[in-house]
Amino acid sequence: MNFYYISPLQQIEIVISVVLFLILIGFIRNIFVYHEINSVQIVFLTILFGLWYILTKLFTNTMVYFILYDKLYN
Repeated sequence: MNFYYISPLQQIEIVISVVLFLILIGFIRNIFVYHEINSVQIVFLTILFGLWYILTKLFTNTMVYFILYDKLYN
């Protein structure tokens, strides 16, 4: 039994999540590299990460749902 098998839908979800995470890191990299972080920025980055995570899960679940829907009904 192969426990390391990932279905194509899970592969798509992982790829989308990683790409969106890299885009997020690209946007906030300058804050980490060039500035000291104060408490307001910590709260802001926490909220930003929460929003990013929620939107990423919504987007990936939507993509996977439409792919699965097309496979079932076409």
